[in-house]
Amino acid sequence: DLRTWSNAVSVSTTTGEYKEGTGALKTSGTGDVWFRIVKDEAVDISAYKDGGISFWLYVSEEDLNKINGDIVIELSSSGKNDVEEYEWTKSTSDLEAGWNEITLKFNGAKVSGGTPDLTQIDFMRIVYPGKNYNGANSFSVILDDIHAVEVEPSEEEEELPGLIYDCDTEVGVSLGTWSNDVSVTTTEGEFKQGIGALKSTGTGDCWFRI
Repeated sequence: DLRTWSNAVSVSTTTGEYKEGTGALKTSGTGDVWFRIVKDEAVDISAYKDGGISFWLYVSEEDLNKINGDIVIELSSSGKNDVEEYEWTKSTSDLEAGWNEITLKFNGAKVSGGTPDLTQIDFMRIVYPGKNYNGANSFSVILDDIHAVEVEPSEEEEELPGLIYDCDTEVGVSLGTWSNDVSVTTTEGEFKQGIGALKSTGTGDCWFRI
């Protein structure tokens, strides 16, 4: 199921509009949902639990100049968004005109609605929440070759001796405080080690509860 309820999505087999195989998904429109993919049969990618996902995204130079903001990539095992979901945010300023290979690590994702089951992955969505197209009334982007990958840890991600919790991800922990809002931030400058840190917002008496 490729419906987005906002943009028109189709399979393009035009030469130059796919990176691998014989075709790719192409979305056209100025809505907030670029791609929404629901698999009829779930895929088991548990062999890559220490890795992540990778895909190719194509944006022409003309269309790249129309966007300014963040895109959100969602992967889940519930058949829908916000439940058993991994979520990543990527700035459009990181994209180049042409084909972009994007690799996202599971240990760098925000987790929503329970821990995703990597043996039952059946949903992916790419969203452009701000819908800021600089006044343009047309826009196209192409998605190809979505697959799980093994990812070598960076030097910053190597586990420290005696580590209790690296604060890089919400996987395997509960962060409720009943007072403040706590989440993992991966914003540059807001973490000291690894790839993320816990951020508490509010005026309650409990800053962190892990």
